[in-house]
Amino acid sequence: PNLIHTIHACASMQRAIEAQRSASRNLSRQKLGLPEDCFVFAACGTFDWRKGAELFVPICVALRRHMGRTPFRALWIGPYA
Repeated sequence: PNLIHTIHACASMQRAIEAQRSASRNLSRQKLGLPEDCFVFAACGTFDWRKGAELFVPICVALRRHMGRTPFRALWIGPYA
């Protein structure tokens, strides 16, 4: 029983709010190696057709055109398979 962890299928707003309070923006950027001055674009989900994964790169290309010289980072949050 000590090795079993329950992972619920839906997000917990209470845990998200607590995590937001405990992690500062600067600390999160530092942990991810993100510069302070960059715009961050993130997509989330499993990396398959149901989540629009095939659109991620074209969106990044369009974002680069739109952002001009403004630095940005694109992150996919979630498992590859």
